[in-house]
Amino acid sequence: MDFFYSIVSFFTSGGIFMLPILVVFAFGVAIAVERYITLAIVTNKNQAVWDKVQPLLTDGEFDEARKVTSDDESTISQVLNMGLSLQGAVRRREDI
Repeated sequence: MDFFYSIVSFFTSGGIFMLPILVVFAFGVAIAVERYITLAIVTNKNQAVWDKVQPLLTDGEFDEARKVTSDDESTISQVLNMGLSLQGAVRRREDI
C-alpha cells in the first residue's frame, strides 16, 4: 500500500503538469493494447492459412494452393497468391 501512496504523492506534487503526461500515457497504453490484439488476430489467421497451404506446396499441388489462397483474405494468402500467380508466368517466359 505504501507503493500506491508514493505514486499518488508523486502525482500530486507534480501539479497540473502531470495531467497531460497521464493522458498521453493512457493513449499510449490504449494503442499498445489495440496493436497487440490486432497483431495476435492477424497472426492466428496467417498461421491457419499456412497450415492449409504448406502441405499443398510440399506435395507440388500448386493449382490447389492457388485456389486456397485466392479464396482467403488473410495477409499471407494474398502474398502467396501473388507469388503463385507468377509461378506459371515465369515458366511461360522461359519457354519463349
